[in-house]
Amino acid sequence: MSSAKTGMWITLIGALLILLDGIVVLATGKFYGWHYGSTSTVGWIEIILSLIMLGLAYYL
Repeated sequence: MSSAKTGMWITLIGALLILLDGIVVLATGKFYGWHYGSTSTVGWIEIILSLIMLGLAYYL
């Protein structure tokens, strides 16, 4: 059985990966798959959502 600490680490690692992906999308202008919107929209939404995840993990 996993602990809350394990779940928190998984959340933090996931948020950092999403943040990195958003930065890479903005830097390269390319992303894989089908999305609503341009590369700029996809990159900024990923960055914003990952920062929200990191903020919630910090305060909760």
